[in-house]
Amino acid sequence: MKSLDEKILEFGHLLRKRGVNVTHSQIADALESAVLVGTGRRGFETALECTLIKDIGDYPVFEELFPRYFGAPAPDEEQAQEEALREEDAGEDAQEDEDTTPDDDDVAEDDPRYRMLLRAVQEGDYLMLHRIGKSAVDGLGTLHSRDVFRVGELLARAKRSIGWQRAWDTLCGSDPSGKGDA
Repeated sequence: MKSLDEKILEFGHLLRKRGVNVTHSQIADALESAVLVGTGRRGFETALECTLIKDIGDYPVFEELFPRYFGAPAPDEEQAQEEALREEDAGEDAQEDEDTTPDDDDVAEDDPRYRMLLRAVQEGDYLMLHRIGKSAVDGLGTLHSRDVFRVGELLARAKRSIGWQRAWDTLCGSDPSGKGDA
């Protein structure tokens, strides 16, 4: 059986064969990000996508090959992930009822989501920023029409999930809302 590193390396070569420009540096970044995020389906896929795909035209190739190479998630796995997200949302909603002040330290400095966001901003990688944003929104789970009344709360949760505040503080040294300490 192949190691995860070997599979990622082969996947990078498979993308190349399909015309995607994947550099050795990107494959090294993919290997590092896989170690950081682990093998959870959503995080692993997002990490590889953010590190290996730099041209928006290459996303369809990635989206076609990833499930074929790494296997499609089982229906039970997808259902379990959705259920876990709903439970997490319910727990966060209850916690937010108690304390509506976002915790700036929700994401640790070594958290891969924060590191990817910071790197994308520093490098001006808008494609990666788009994917990180999509991942944050996907992390909100299934949304309903009534959620339009909770946009501020949902946005705050999405920002916390990717380390927005910590990245902002690192890059700018102040609270983007102007409400915190400078």
